[in-house]
Amino acid sequence: MNPPLYHTMFKCMNLPVKRISLARESAVTIKNYARKCDIPFVMFKTEQRPGLVYAESRDEEALQKWASLVGNMEKMIFKCVLPPTRAPVRDDRPTKVYGERFKEFTSMTGFGEELVRRGLADWWRSNEAFKGKGSIG
Repeated sequence: MNPPLYHTMFKCMNLPVKRISLARESAVTIKNYARKCDIPFVMFKTEQRPGLVYAESRDEEALQKWASLVGNMEKMIFKCVLPPTRAPVRDDRPTKVYGERFKEFTSMTGFGEELVRRGLADWWRSNEAFKGKGSIG
């Protein structure tokens, strides 16, 4: 049996609508942090407010380290809306569902649909912080 899966989520507090290059630069930094901490999956919702960053790993300590790095970024302000915690999924669910390490979405709908594909439908639908922000079917 696999160890438990942990996940975390950040909301970007100052997504620059007119400066997409800054958001892209931050995404590169976040990806580099993920590589450094060996985080197997990170996804982004960019280009519209709110900006979101979601990550998951079976290594809770690595995920906490990554979350600390993201939370301390200087150019963009990321608020942790879900501290690293055990994800409500089956322990046998693979971390890399589709073999992709990084995914990016421009809509809340696409972001939510990916969470549903990853086995997090109930968690996503019940999360008060995101109600009314897009249909996930």
